[in-house]
Amino acid sequence: MRTNMGRAVRAPLSMSLCVCLAAALTACGGGTEESADTASASQADASSAQAVDTTSSAQAINQRNLIALPQPVQPTQPAPVVATGAMTVAWSAPATSADGLKMADLAGYRVYYGTSSGNYTSTIDVPGTATLTYTISGLPTSTYYVVIKAYDSSHNESSASTEVSKAVR
Repeated sequence: MRTNMGRAVRAPLSMSLCVCLAAALTACGGGTEESADTASASQADASSAQAVDTTSSAQAINQRNLIALPQPVQPTQPAPVVATGAMTVAWSAPATSADGLKMADLAGYRVYYGTSSGNYTSTIDVPGTATLTYTISGLPTSTYYVVIKAYDSSHNESSASTEVSKAVR
């Protein structure tokens, strides 16, 4: 307030407004060059603090993600390789059929084999009369039991040959 001959006089409204505005600008960091420098420093400090917060947040997120990830699978031992081998079966063509008559319509042979005597789980058809041997390959290590049967054009089979066995290693 001003005094005029001992009397208090009110300052014009514009002067009061300027003082309030300057106080507000100073409080928020703006208004003068000094306050602008202070505001920039304050903003830089706030940015640094914010960057630290962001970094620590990112580390926390990464730690959380690392914990949430499944553990790596340990390599397993490869399955053992099954040794495979082969066996060749040979036979003679029959001269007569089971009823004693001459074998006129021989059509082929069937090779029956398995890993237990009398239990033949696999069959191979060998058509024609010219082939009298057959090689069975890809057999796992075991002892195999084999019989041969001849068949005619009507697919009637003869009785089984004598069983033979072969150890495949």
